Amino acid sequence: MVLTSLIGSKEASEFRWLVMDSIGSIADYFSEKMHKQDTELLVELRHFPRKSRKSGYHIIHICTEMAPVVSVGSLAPYVTGLSRALQRKGNLVEVILPKYASLNLNEVHGLREVEAEFHSYFNGQLHGNRIWTGVVCGIGVTFIEPLYYSAFFGCENIYGYSNDFERFTYFSRASLDYIIKAGKHPDVLHIHNWETSIVGPLFWDVFVNQGLGGTRIMLTCQSFESQCVEQPEKLALCGLDPYGLHCSDRLQDNNKSHLVNVLKAGVVYSNNVIIMSSMQTKGQIIHATSHGLEPTLTIHKDKLVVAPPGFDSSAWDPSVDMFLPQNYSADLKGKSVCKVSLQQHLGLQEKASIVLVGFTLVEDLPAKVYNQTLLMGISQRLSLLLAFSL
Repeated sequence: MVLTSLIGSKEASEFRWLVMDSIGSIADYFSEKMHKQDTELLVELRHFPRKSRKSGYHIIHICTEMAPVVSVGSLAPYVTGLSRALQRKGNLVEVILPKYASLNLNEVHGLREVEAEFHSYFNGQLHGNRIWTGVVCGIGVTFIEPLYYSAFFGCENIYGYSNDFERFTYFSRASLDYIIKAGKHPDVLHIHNWETSIVGPLFWDVFVNQGLGGTRIMLTCQSFESQCVEQPEKLALCGLDPYGLHCSDRLQDNNKSHLVNVLKAGVVYSNNVIIMSSMQTKGQIIHATSHGLEPTLTIHKDKLVVAPPGFDSSAWDPSVDMFLPQNYSADLKGKSVCKVSLQQHLGLQEKASIVLVGFTLVEDLPAKVYNQTLLMGISQRLSLLLAFSL
């Protein structure tokens, strides 16, 4: 509504607080009104009952995956599960994604294009974008579709192209431009892996004084293996100063001093950094699996937090799952029955005390087998099942 000049940013901010304060009921209230025009919905919002303000946060994820609309690895279910959990706690959560050609749009409720002009900066010029909005798993999602650079996200795969830096830098800058244009004032911008780490320096060097003084940056790293190193001059594409950032305490790569490191940018310019690991301590990660970022992580160790991969119990609950031969809950009664059933299915020795370890890609599993194996209570690593011990 701000993009179409129907309301101002101040009133939009008030409505966002209204949504936050009414979370859990507003979705039901408006579920049958999604087909209405903005002018009609505006009337509904202005008559929606006010409640006492909760102490929640406005959180915006700027990321490249979200299950089930676009999923390559563990990032996608992490974003969805975390967003749903935060929203259930009374926070207002949004997600911004590129509008890939390969999106599973069947999973987007109420998808529509915003009929408004929106431009973002890249390579010295302002470029037009289409903005699409919808709801995924109860979370509001914005999709950004470049017009001039339409090939950036019109390709078959999500990652693995020679211009990945340009693609995701464009998206990161466009996401921040959109947040400003839409009059949003989030408490937290949550960025993920190297692909959106450039948001960190962009935010503090370009955007913080555009009404975002109260916003803080959080970075989540699924691992430090993929970092993206590039020529410093490429930073100018999104409006950053290559000369000011190409130094050891900022973006200069720790091993290749003539290059800049995009993931390092996220670490240096974030207020908090979440490292996903269920088996390693902070010290072990810094000294053994940082892939050259050890000096940077050591300097910023006070803002590092190690967190195990999460699991969204609202998306899967073994106490009610219909695919299990016997349901179980936290007391694990019935789990051994499920294990024996799996052994039967795979033609293995049927004995609940035997430890099974299986390796298989999640995407390769049929739905029923996927649910059975996942529900054996194994470590929930969504890129790889490390299965079935009891």
